[in-house]
Amino acid sequence: MNNISLDYIFISYSHKDGIGKISEYLNDRGYNFIYDSEISVGSSWSNRARRYISNQKCLGVAVLLSRNSMSRETILTELGIAKLNGKPIMPVIIGADSLNELHERTKQLSTDEEDAYIVDEIFNFFKSETIFITEKQLFSGEY
Repeated sequence: MNNISLDYIFISYSHKDGIGKISEYLNDRGYNFIYDSEISVGSSWSNRARRYISNQKCLGVAVLLSRNSMSRETILTELGIAKLNGKPIMPVIIGADSLNELHERTKQLSTDEEDAYIVDEIFNFFKSETIFITEKQLFSGEY
């Protein structure tokens, strides 16, 4: 739907993964969502993301956690903006059965200290009581 005049969910993800299946799933269920394709070319990403996430119409942030997104500074920034603005965060794990498994896989692939730091910060962002859903659970309705 991607309509910023209605209540929406902001989707945080890696461009390497895309949001194809997730966007189809949300569209089919009538959810309105915004992601960075809605941020106009040439605009400052961080300012626009901050405005989208802090907007009162933003109901929360769905973060797609994958090997690609776990090392992206942009994901960490969007999580921080959501936390600062008291927005609910809905983590969806892509390509793994748990956050620990995803964390270990991603750490092994980290090519430098900066990437490893971001992976750890994203992992540490979530408290042990955070409820995660895997992509498989989402699409099968097993949650």
